[in-house]
Amino acid sequence: MSDMVRGLMNAFREGVRQDSSIDPSSKETLLREVDNAYDQEPSPVLAFIGETGVGKSTTVNSLFNAGQEVGHFKPTTLTVDGLQVYATVDHVQGSRGDLRVIDMPGLGDDIENYEAYLRLYLETLPKADAILWVHPASDRMVAFTQQVLRELVTRAPDLRSRIVFGLNKADEMYPGDWNPRANTPSDAQLRYLELRVDEFADSVKPHLKVKKPAIVPYSALRRYNLATLFRILMEAVPKQRRWVLESRMDLADFIALVDRGMVKIAQDTRQAIPPRVPPQANRSEQRPATFDEYLDSLSEAQYGALVADRARFRQLRDGWGKNA
Repeated sequence: MSDMVRGLMNAFREGVRQDSSIDPSSKETLLREVDNAYDQEPSPVLAFIGETGVGKSTTVNSLFNAGQEVGHFKPTTLTVDGLQVYATVDHVQGSRGDLRVIDMPGLGDDIENYEAYLRLYLETLPKADAILWVHPASDRMVAFTQQVLRELVTRAPDLRSRIVFGLNKADEMYPGDWNPRANTPSDAQLRYLELRVDEFADSVKPHLKVKKPAIVPYSALRRYNLATLFRILMEAVPKQRRWVLESRMDLADFIALVDRGMVKIAQDTRQAIPPRVPPQANRSEQRPATFDEYLDSLSEAQYGALVADRARFRQLRDGWGKNA
């Protein structure tokens, strides 16, 4: 159970205990029924769509601390119109409870079975609380996605509100110069990611038939933007079931992949990094002993990069802290 859900449950229990209008016997019965209802609520069901290698297993691990062996979901054989097709319908044990993960085969994996897979989608996806369609951020090949969306929406229009597109592998986005110090995209990568989101939205809107598709660029491997991905995924879940998914959340700590020096600088309580003192010709070449001396030792380019890195890291750190 997450801190948020635990807090709500505890507040409700305390409210019942303090309510003088309810007799002690009824209080115990009510509290017992609430606990039973919580325990008996079906596990969240998430469907993952995407071709082999897009990072579906890593995404599950990053969102729920599931410890799922990457690339090895438990296979399940399903029969559609007499043809055997393969998908995954598995219970995954996250650190905060189990969930059902339906790993749908990518339609590009086997074009010969396209029609059977499409029928499998139509049979299976309505059972999911939310659908995460994982696509490599830098991959512009979306013809299959467009075709499947068009047919899904035509035959099962209610699925539209449950689909979230995750553009994974943001760390591999052009020009490939990920910033390891702050564990964030470079400025150039951020610009291209923004353009890619807009481009992807334009390519799926006519087929999904919505004004604003839910699209989130992220990196499961680098643990980047997971808080945003989970929040958008939550919004796709029917309202009465959102608390169930939220209770399983255990995001991988992207801060663990940030340079330790950057974490220390970001923890500085000053709102701004103090202005550096221009280097002097007679300054000692000894190693800086204090933070201010370290700042003064930086070149203009290094200082500017440090300021930008801290701002970018703080923004992600604060967002992650609110959702983790």
